[in-house]
Amino acid sequence: MSRSRVPALVLIICIFAASAGLRIATEGPQWASALSGAIGPAHANLGEPPADTSQQDVFLESLQRREAELDLLEQQVNERTRELADAERALALQIEQLEQAEQTLRDTLSVASGAAETDVVRLVSVYESMRPATAAPLFGAMEPSFAAGFLMRMEPEAAGAILSAVTPEQAYALSAVMAGRHAAVVQE
Repeated sequence: MSRSRVPALVLIICIFAASAGLRIATEGPQWASALSGAIGPAHANLGEPPADTSQQDVFLESLQRREAELDLLEQQVNERTRELADAERALALQIEQLEQAEQTLRDTLSVASGAAETDVVRLVSVYESMRPATAAPLFGAMEPSFAAGFLMRMEPEAAGAILSAVTPEQAYALSAVMAGRHAAVVQE
């Protein structure tokens, strides 16, 4: 190497060394604490807790509290789910019982309606087989709308014979009820 270059290289090395010395002198305590912080946990005394343990403990307690709250909430949700499932089963059972009761009621009404219809048909047959002079006082004693219902179910000849046997006022009332029975129906 040439001699002119060596002094320049030595000069640069001296400048770097002086700069490092100044830094250590002015920032030495900060570097020492930073260096001990980086090295310290690895070489720290095992019986001595780190300085930020209280923050970790608070954070850990907070997490444990939140976990306990979530566990309690989960238990409440599970209990509510069980209650809802029980209520659904009870409601389904009640609906089934109501449907059975409704069907039983329909069957009963059907039987009763059939029996009532059978009774009315039988009465109409009885009134048709009676002599008009015997049936006329019965129809005269009945409410006109009730008597008209029977007359409308009878054969026209039998109904006409009974109408001719009642008083003219009764015959008029029965005829008016029979004629007006379907007058309330809207006609097109």
